[in-house]
Amino acid sequence: LEDAGDSAAGAPLTARERDVLLRLVEGLNNTEAAERLGISEHSVKFHVQNVCRKLGVNSRIAAVVKAIRLGLIVTCTVTRDWRNLLD
Repeated sequence: LEDAGDSAAGAPLTARERDVLLRLVEGLNNTEAAERLGISEHSVKFHVQNVCRKLGVNSRIAAVVKAIRLGLIVTCTVTRDWRNLLD
């Protein structure tokens, strides 16, 4: 992720929101992301909602696609499956 993590709305993503966003890119569900990050599933849901709000989208898939398009996610972290959605 970019250092600043600026979203389209101008509100920067926090470090934890960027961590959660990367777990979304990996295709993890909330439970898996929580285990990977060592936080509660409730916290993951909270951060996903914040990411979606800051990016102006209403789903986790839309958040990933928009983050990729905005350059918030470094290209090497984007899998072939996500690239297909961008075309």
